[in-house]
Amino acid sequence: PPLAAYRKQLIALVDRGVKVFAIFSGVHGELYNDDHQLFEYLPELRGRVEHAYFPDANHMFTERAAQGVLLDAVTTWIGRTFH
Repeated sequence: PPLAAYRKQLIALVDRGVKVFAIFSGVHGELYNDDHQLFEYLPELRGRVEHAYFPDANHMFTERAAQGVLLDAVTTWIGRTFH
């Protein structure tokens, strides 16, 4: 979605208390290529949304190595967030 709509939707979720773990892959290197790029675009979400950036993964995480790293990140986040 356009940045304004994305901002509005994410802020609405966070304001309702929804825990958000934003995951970005490096497949669109020209569009998203920095670990903290989310907060460069949406600074008001820093500290309110957790994120992970996988520069070597494709959008669907089809490679086994990428799947393992993703699984570890998600299960760690779940354990830390919903203990």
